[in-house]
Amino acid sequence: MERRQEMVEIRAEREREKERSVLWKMSANAPARRESMNGSLAGPPSNTDDRGRQYNPATDPSSDPSAIESQLSPEQLQLFESENSTLLNYYNDTLKQVTQAEKSVLEIASLQQTLISHLNTQGEMIEQLVTDAQNTDENVRRGNKELKKASERGSTAKLVFWTTVGICGFLISWDLVF
Repeated sequence: MERRQEMVEIRAEREREKERSVLWKMSANAPARRESMNGSLAGPPSNTDDRGRQYNPATDPSSDPSAIESQLSPEQLQLFESENSTLLNYYNDTLKQVTQAEKSVLEIASLQQTLISHLNTQGEMIEQLVTDAQNTDENVRRGNKELKKASERGSTAKLVFWTTVGICGFLISWDLVF
């Protein structure tokens, strides 16, 4: 019930908006146009009019621009041209905005592709750096092992050195004493 009431209110509001339009208030054609517009709002367009007659666009006087213009006053024609000009400007401005937005989207897409390319390159470089760091870690560990081995050899070498120094000192002392 509420839905039906809402639909009736919407239809009434549309009708009031149509009646406010200066172009809608054409003297001779207004009742026929209101009936045809109400019929078109109620459902899809058909090939018959409200009286059941077959519709033929070629014989319809409302489809001829010169017939419509002859029914309008100069003020109405000027208003119509003004409204058309305003609409044309509005749509041209909207088209410019859409074109600008499209350019911006294309530029953003290009920048995104560049960013992805750079990120891929950086990813490869980071992987190489990680591999190098792992190799360096292994090399440092091997070097530490070699240093331990060398220090162990060094203590043996020190022992041999000091032993040799001691023996030489003893022999020199022996030779001096005797």
